[in-house]
Amino acid sequence: MKKRNNLKTIMKKIYDYIIIGSGSSGGVLASRLSENSNNQVLLIEAGNTFETVDEIPDVLKKGMATGADWSGNLAVGTQFDWKYKAISNEGFKNMGVPRGKVIGGTSSINGQVFIRAIPEDFE
Repeated sequence: MKKRNNLKTIMKKIYDYIIIGSGSSGGVLASRLSENSNNQVLLIEAGNTFETVDEIPDVLKKGMATGADWSGNLAVGTQFDWKYKAISNEGFKNMGVPRGKVIGGTSSINGQVFIRAIPEDFE
């Protein structure tokens, strides 16, 4: 995939596919569709991209982009987070809802946490 910076050039083209968000599925979908050279694919991402590993900020490399502390509370997010908040109700405090604003989407800021679904979820 090519990085495109010139908005005027991008907007003059006609695309077969326009994908909003480069998260786990958006990035893969754009890559697969781009394998066919006849497809004109535009992948739109609101966040930053980094050309080399050295350009990736430590806050992303270390899984701290949501500002999460280890007590389970989410602090105000960084520039790589959309800073959404859950609406509180009785017995539930306000807390952040991390959503990635960077190439890779939320999978880039998830703190490298994975929770396996229970078997019943797959039935």
